Amino acid sequence: MVAMVIFLELVLLATTGCSVAHPGETHLPTSDLTADGGGTNFRRKRHAEVPRYNRSGGFNEYEATLLLEKHNEYRAMENASNMWIMEWNTYLQRSAQNYADKCNFDHSSASYRANIGGYKVGENIHLANYKLLVTRPATSWYSEKRFYRYYHATAKCEPKKTCGHYKQLVWYNSHALGCGIKFCESVENAGPEYNNSYLVVCHYGPNGNFRFAWPYRKGEPCSECDKNITPYCIRGLCSPWPDETPENAIEAASGSENFTAQLNIIVLMLTSLATLKLT
Repeated sequence: MVAMVIFLELVLLATTGCSVAHPGETHLPTSDLTADGGGTNFRRKRHAEVPRYNRSGGFNEYEATLLLEKHNEYRAMENASNMWIMEWNTYLQRSAQNYADKCNFDHSSASYRANIGGYKVGENIHLANYKLLVTRPATSWYSEKRFYRYYHATAKCEPKKTCGHYKQLVWYNSHALGCGIKFCESVENAGPEYNNSYLVVCHYGPNGNFRFAWPYRKGEPCSECDKNITPYCIRGLCSPWPDETPENAIEAASGSENFTAQLNIIVLMLTSLATLKLT
C-alpha cells in the first residue's frame, strides 16, 4: 500500500477571530541544528527543523533567532518608510509559551493580552501536523499578502480571504516579538486529525492589524522613522540602535528581564518628550 502523507495547516488571527489559510508556497529545504562560529553566530543558517518531541521549554535561542530574523526579513521586503525593526521580548515569549502550553487552538482572551510587559499584545497562532520548520509559521502568515489590497480605500483583504496574520506581522510599530511552541498530543478546538501537532503562538507588542488602517506607509525605507525613538536605519528598518542587534541579544533578553523593561521605559520616555515638544 502506498503511504500518503497529508499536510494540514490552520492559522488563527487575534483581532478578526478564527480563520483557515491555504498558503501556496512549497515546503522549504531544511538544514542541521548546528550553529556557525562555534555556536554563537546563527545568522547564516536560514532553516531548521523543530525536533519532534514535547517542547515544554519552547523555542531555544537558535530557533528564536531564526524566527525573529524571518520576521525582520519580511518586514524589510515591504519597502516601508516607517517600519520598525523587531526585537525579541522576554515577557512576550513567556506569555506566548504559557498559552501554547495549553494546546488550545483558540485565541487567548483580550484581558490576557491587555498588558504584557507594558504592551497591549497582538497574537498569531499556527497549527501544523507535519514536520515543522522553525520559520514556517512566519512564511505562512506572510503568504497572505497576496490577499491584501494596500491601495484599496479601506485597506482590507479581498472578499472571503484572510490577510490579517500578514498585517500583524508587518504592522509598522509592532517592534516586540515573543513566540512559544508546544508539541500537543491532542489539541482543544481542533479535530482528531490534529493530534500530535505543533502549536505555535506569537505575541506582538504593541498590537496591530486594526481594521480600515494601513499597516505601514510605502516610501523610501527609513525616511519616516521617528528620530527621537528610532533614529537609525538597519536593513531598511527603523531602529533604536546604531548597529545590527548583537548576536547574543536573545540570550541577554532571556537572561535578564531588566533588558526588556529598560527598553520599554526608554521608548515611553522618548515618546513623552516628543509629545511635549510638539505641544
